[in-house]
Amino acid sequence: MRRGIVNRLVGGILLAFYIVLVGGCGTSSQAPQTLSGSVKGTVLDRGTGVAVTDAIVRVGSIVVHVNREGRFVMVVPLGSQQRSVTADGYVAYSDAITVAAGSNDLGRVYLVELPPPPPQF
Repeated sequence: MRRGIVNRLVGGILLAFYIVLVGGCGTSSQAPQTLSGSVKGTVLDRGTGVAVTDAIVRVGSIVVHVNREGRFVMVVPLGSQQRSVTADGYVAYSDAITVAAGSNDLGRVYLVELPPPPPQF
């Protein structure tokens, strides 16, 4: 009986030692890797310079709506991404961007208003 307890105790100690040895103690000398970066910008009407408040910005698979000032901020994966900006009554805008770790200011996107539809007869 005593031998079984000692065997389990030694086995538990060896298992704990193995976990610490292989897995480490939870500390690392390396900083954690960042897998995403923040992206910000502003969406404006090309003709008037006024914010397009109903614009939708998509970077990769992440989608946000702009605020009252036409500004947006989002967190997206690092690397090459496709950006698109759409709004009712405007020509869609699209381009390729590269997202780096940290903050990425994409500046202003100017949307062009669609021409009015022809009159109906």
